[in-house]
Parts: sequence; C-alpha cells; structure tokens
Amino acid sequence: MCFCLETRKFTMIKLRQSGKVFSMDSFESKGELLRNHAKGLVVEFMQSHPDCSPNSLGMKQAEIFRRCGLGWGEQRKATPSNQQYWLVALLRQLEQEGVVAQVVESGPWRLC
Repeated sequence: MCFCLETRKFTMIKLRQSGKVFSMDSFESKGELLRNHAKGLVVEFMQSHPDCSPNSLGMKQAEIFRRCGLGWGEQRKATPSNQQYWLVALLRQLEQEGVVAQVVESGPWRLC
C-alpha cells in the first residue's frame, strides 16, 4: 500500500467534485489497515535485528520507533517523545498477541 500525499490530495479533489461521500466505517477500516501495516513493519524490523531476538537483551521502544521511521520529526506540541505513544499502544497490542515481550517494566522489547 502506497500512501502518497500528492495522490491523496488529487483523489480528495476528485472525490469532492464527484460528490462521493465516505462513511465512518470506511475510514475506520482504513485506520485498521494502517495499524496492521504498522504492526507488520515493527515485527519485520524486530525479526531482522539481533537485539530484538527472543534471547537478546531487547531494544528500547524509542530506538524501535526511530529505526522503523515512525517519527514525524520535531513538531510544535508533538515532540518525538509524544509521538511514541502510538508505538506504545502498538507494542502492547503485539504483547497481547504473544508476539513481543517487554524484558522488564519500563525496559526494552524483544520477540517472544
């Protein structure tokens, strides 16, 4: 799935001109798809990095966040540390699914 801002902008203009209306279910489905892609990205990264292997010491969430390219850079009222909250929820979801584990409370993460 490619998410191109220029393409999206053009598509939104076309949609406005055509009078199409999307339901909230459509946006919720797209959000779910986005979350699943992000989870896949994080898992793929962790599988490729030795620090995240099941018997390793793990990797800090901030490092996972940066290495996966999930940050938006310095933004007014949305610093990189604030932006990581989305990753926290993602890691907790993967934890519930039995894919990752936090080595110690407030510590690094690794694959199960």
